[in-house]
Amino acid sequence: MKNCPNCDSKELKKVKRDVSLNHPEYGELVLKDIAGTECQNCKEVFMSPKENIEYTRQLTDVLRERENLLTSEEIVAIVAKIRRQYKISQRKFEIILGIGEKSFSRWISGKVKQSISSDNMLRMIRENPRYIAKIQRLRIHSKKEA
Repeated sequence: MKNCPNCDSKELKKVKRDVSLNHPEYGELVLKDIAGTECQNCKEVFMSPKENIEYTRQLTDVLRERENLLTSEEIVAIVAKIRRQYKISQRKFEIILGIGEKSFSRWISGKVKQSISSDNMLRMIRENPRYIAKIQRLRIHSKKEA
């Protein structure tokens, strides 16, 4: 962006700041080193689409921590380990777990939080990766019964 969307000034500066938010349920939440652009004239701070994505991911992770859910980094580590170990695609992993298409991408980007049941399943798989094979057998068995 070349000009401030608020006052049209060209005096813009990249900044990183901690952002404090007041959440209705959890009180004060602090996001660390949030990137943005500050207008040196009117002091308005705004974010690029890429910076907004990072802001959203960080906010979702702070909320996850308050709810004792896995963070995006923890999900990435679990998914990568299982995909390598079992040589399966991300989509195949989602099918085995019975979650929607692109769920991992949405969880990692912070667009949505995983459910408690999905979180528990990922934690079980992290503790014992062989659970993925058991879950897959259960899904095949339940389809035969239907």
